[in-house]
Amino acid sequence: MTGVRLVLTGYGGYDKMKVETVDCSESPQRNEVLVHVRASGVNFVELLCRQGMYNRIPKLPAVLGLEASGDILMIGEDVTKFKVEPVVCVSLITTVLHVTDMLSRF
Repeated sequence: MTGVRLVLTGYGGYDKMKVETVDCSESPQRNEVLVHVRASGVNFVELLCRQGMYNRIPKLPAVLGLEASGDILMIGEDVTKFKVEPVVCVSLITTVLHVTDMLSRF
């Protein structure tokens, strides 16, 4: 399974963002959840980060898209707070690994 992610490669204009294809065929680790993202956006804070104007600027390269909605496809064996189900809303403060199909640590 493949997905895409939006990557910030430098600080500045829109030319500093690029779309990358990612292999998402791995099963989630013991404490991870695999989410098939159906909708995601770049919010105002991420635009400030892109410009280097936010107080917590990410290390580069950085994956954008901290808010999303989609379906939980798989869960790791240690995950107890979530189950495989459709329609979840995700707000991530942790590192996003894949944006269209992403593994998120909970």
